[in-house]
Amino acid sequence: MIAALVLAPRLVPESRVGSPRRRYDPFGAISITAALLVFVYAVSQAPQAGWAAAQTVAMLSAGAALLVVFFVIEAKTDAPLLPLPLFRLSSVAGSNAAGFLLGTSLVAVPVAFGPIWRQQKARTVAPARPREFVPSATR
Repeated sequence: MIAALVLAPRLVPESRVGSPRRRYDPFGAISITAALLVFVYAVSQAPQAGWAAAQTVAMLSAGAALLVVFFVIEAKTDAPLLPLPLFRLSSVAGSNAAGFLLGTSLVAVPVAFGPIWRQQKARTVAPARPREFVPSATR
């Protein structure tokens, strides 16, 4: 392994493209990170504070505003983290829709309808076996 690390720079040809250095979008990175952080915090605190509480609504609104800021930054920057024309490609739109449907079926459906099935068809008490509430996607 050490020999491979020593010999690789001499034997493997350079593969970089002759374009200028890649620029980064720190404002886009900060805005999307902040948006996701605020969304996750709002959703994690909502059960205690209440979904209609001013704190929850304010946090979700702030997250939405930061998400809008992210898309505005991405539309105007020269080197975006997420090129917006990417969403015009039908293959990307189709794969996003398929991923959404797959994620919904693997996570939300068993969690939402599993307890009802257990009570009606299996004639068990829903919380009798808590491990059954773990979504099938994580098993």
